[in-house]
Amino acid sequence: MLLNAFKVATRDEELSKAVRSALLDALFASKMSLVIGMMIGAATASLIVIDCPSPWLIGCAILLTLAGLARVISFGMFRPGVTVNSKWEFIYHAGAWGYAALTGQLTFLTILLSDNIAHHLLAATLSTGYAAGAAGRNTGRPVIAVGQLLLCTLPFSLALVLRPSASNLLLAVSNVLFAL
Repeated sequence: MLLNAFKVATRDEELSKAVRSALLDALFASKMSLVIGMMIGAATASLIVIDCPSPWLIGCAILLTLAGLARVISFGMFRPGVTVNSKWEFIYHAGAWGYAALTGQLTFLTILLSDNIAHHLLAATLSTGYAAGAAGRNTGRPVIAVGQLLLCTLPFSLALVLRPSASNLLLAVSNVLFAL
């Protein structure tokens, strides 16, 4: 099957079942990186809320940890080689975007609610590190990869704009340009 080299993304209905099945298996293949990401996300969120116990940050930290745990459980339940199942595609897609959105939200809230620069650095590193890793792992599904990238980076950049300084504005613009 030849894919048009000038297309940015191929619609799912254009892919054969074998290709979709292989892509689905590949999405669920990186279990260890998912577990590591969940543990780092939970640890980062915990360190931030210990020093800055805002109800918003605590709620976001709990949701981030639960979303990460749900993704780990779903990876444990998935069995490679199953026929293409839109349920598993949806579970992966929703989990990927949900975790990315909560990572971006944690960064957004941390920058706005905490004056501790170490918290900002922890949250920003989590957000950009997760976005970069997710984009690399999910290149076979551009919609998922780009969605995760934007859900992590745009809240981070918006928070920097809402706390304006020369360095924050430069970082916000750089972050958006890298995401494009």
